[in-house]
Amino acid sequence: MFSGSIASLLILSLALHASGHALIAPMLGVARNPPIRDDVQRPSNEKPCGEIDIARTIDTSRAVELGGDGTFNVTVTSFNAGRDGSRQVTLKIDPTGTGRNFVAGTIKKNGDLDPASTGDQQVIAALPANTTCTGGQSRDLCLASFTTASGFGNCVVVKQLNAAATSSSSSSVPLPNDEPPPSCMDPEYEGSDEAPEGGTPAGASDITGITTYQSVDMSRVVGSRAPRALREIFQSSDGHLNTSGLGLIAWMWQ
Repeated sequence: MFSGSIASLLILSLALHASGHALIAPMLGVARNPPIRDDVQRPSNEKPCGEIDIARTIDTSRAVELGGDGTFNVTVTSFNAGRDGSRQVTLKIDPTGTGRNFVAGTIKKNGDLDPASTGDQQVIAALPANTTCTGGQSRDLCLASFTTASGFGNCVVVKQLNAAATSSSSSSVPLPNDEPPPSCMDPEYEGSDEAPEGGTPAGASDITGITTYQSVDMSRVVGSRAPRALREIFQSSDGHLNTSGLGLIAWMWQ
């Protein structure tokens, strides 16, 4: 009787070992990469991640990153050929990462239902529209429960990248009112030997030796839309060029 019990246990053990026909990587709760046949689970409604302890492993398991289009890739590995080793899967998503709030997900590219041989196959999956992952300590993890056509499978951790981290940012500083940059000189005066109204004739010089107009309407020279700081460099309180502005010009022309 004792020998018969041992034989029965051995047969049962071999049957359970042979039942592990396919898995989906990276696996929740499995550190080794790639996983092996012994890691295969059988998801169910009561245990959508099989025998894996979700709360203990969600933060330490290797995760796949969610793409900007809401999709992510996993690898389905079959250890048997034929329907028993089917790499065709269905998907459920738990945005809370607790294993208690699964909803239907979408398979964009599935594996073979009846593969001719063992091996790996890439599957593309997608979260439901407008899903926000809130699981784990980081509050950005979802659980994906995959089940093959032959009933094997497991859970995968999906990491949703922070929207702020993935959004592009500009380092440019816009001008007030989004106006175009001001011109440095009024085109009206280019190539002209005539002084602007209220100014001294061309050829007049000050102590810097720079030929300039002594009385110039700065709103026209620098531009009425120029930044205030630029005006303060070149324009005195009475609207004329100040000496600091002329000094700056002289230094730039050296």
